[in-house]
Amino acid sequence: HARDRLDVTLSDRRLVRAARLLRLSAASHGRGQVDPVDCLLLQHVAWHRPEQRAAVRAWLWDHAAPGGPVAPVRLPLDGVRPE
Repeated sequence: HARDRLDVTLSDRRLVRAARLLRLSAASHGRGQVDPVDCLLLQHVAWHRPEQRAAVRAWLWDHAAPGGPVAPVRLPLDGVRPE
């Protein structure tokens, strides 16, 4: 678990806010449920001390991105429409 490996503990309040963020991301992309790629947003809220940010980001990119580190490239391309 990331909690044990990264020494990151989230309060109940922060977990509720993170869940809201994930639902908002899914809805803003026209989805009814959260996609694993949405979890990459947690890198901005899932740390307690600033020095934990890089470790949390690395863990999320390794574990939350479906298909590994290359799959998150689809994020910027989601909104691109062919002309």
